[in-house]
Amino acid sequence: MSTLEQWLQEQTRQGRHLYLMLDSDGQLDERNGLASELGVDHYRNLYRGTPADSLANVAPYLFRLDTVEHPALQALLK
Repeated sequence: MSTLEQWLQEQTRQGRHLYLMLDSDGQLDERNGLASELGVDHYRNLYRGTPADSLANVAPYLFRLDTVEHPALQALLK
């Protein structure tokens, strides 16, 4: 287990989580892939239910990542 994975597990034990904010502009495929892979409990559309709801299709999303082995996080780390 990597040092980063150990750190993430310790943070999770302490009730902390790692989040990825992904802008939908130019990253719709990545956004949709993460949303379908992670499930509704692990992401939020940041405009949904706000005065900017009409822009929800192009809104940034917030994803909770439970492992550093997730491909999206690995790509960012590289």
